[in-house]
Amino acid sequence: KFRAAVQSLMTFDTIKALAAGGTAGALAKTVVAPLERIKILFQVHNEGISILNSLKQIVRQEGTMSLWNGNMAVCVRVVPYSAVQYVSYDFAKSVIYSRDSHKVTASQRILSGSCAGVSAVLCTYPLDLVRVRLACQRPRLSADGLRITMRYSGILDCLTKIYVKEGGVRALYR
Repeated sequence: KFRAAVQSLMTFDTIKALAAGGTAGALAKTVVAPLERIKILFQVHNEGISILNSLKQIVRQEGTMSLWNGNMAVCVRVVPYSAVQYVSYDFAKSVIYSRDSHKVTASQRILSGSCAGVSAVLCTYPLDLVRVRLACQRPRLSADGLRITMRYSGILDCLTKIYVKEGGVRALYR
């Protein structure tokens, strides 16, 4: 039953919809990434300065491109999130849907949507954790005081360090 449900979803139209949704989501997230980064920094560091002053300070200290720290993790997360949500919704609907009735009820749609949302979040939460870690990191001096370093160099480095140094799979879901 599961295989049939998945195969019925894997059509060219489905793939086009996933690609379009993923691209649109990534573009939208990229546009608002600087504000997201500032929001995360406010939540983590709470330095008591305005958004505009914070923006200026980040650009002056870290460079313009640092406003997009963590954005690649968001872009990488958008496509699998959409795919899992899309497939999970139809699968949950097919499992929950009563064959005796010819119409899917509102409660069946709500339950299917809830299952889809939970499935998508569970599958992509580690990438959300990485996004926050990358967005809130700030440059620091190396131990020898000669170089500016970052705690994480990118998505894979962040995932690996969390997994290896902080407790495996459980650490990815904190």
